[in-house]
Amino acid sequence: MALHPMLFVPPIVLLTMVVVFGDAHRRALPVRTKVAWTLGIGILSLIGFVIVFSFDSTLYRQYLLLLGKPLVVRTPYELLMWLLTVGTAFSVVLCLIFAVGTRISSHQTT
Repeated sequence: MALHPMLFVPPIVLLTMVVVFGDAHRRALPVRTKVAWTLGIGILSLIGFVIVFSFDSTLYRQYLLLLGKPLVVRTPYELLMWLLTVGTAFSVVLCLIFAVGTRISSHQTT
C-alpha cells in the first residue's frame, strides 16, 4: 500500500523554506525581507501541492494528451511520483523566482 502523498509535503516545503532562508541569510538581507520571502515561498509551495492534489486527474489527463499517450490507469506509486514531481517542480520554480527577484531588486537599489 502506497503512502498518502500529503505525508511527503511537509518535508519538501520545509526544505524549500530552509533553502530560501539560508540564501537570504547568506546574502545578509534585512530580517523582515528574510522572513517575508521565507514564509511567502513556504505558503505558496504548500498551496502549489494542494492545487496539484486537487486537480490531479485533470492535470494528468492533459499531460498524457500533450505527449500523445493513451489514457491509462495509474498504480498508487505512479500517482505518488506524479504528484510529488509536479509539486516539487513548483517549489523549485518558486525558489528560482526568489533568487532572481531578490537579486534584481538588490541591483536596482544600489
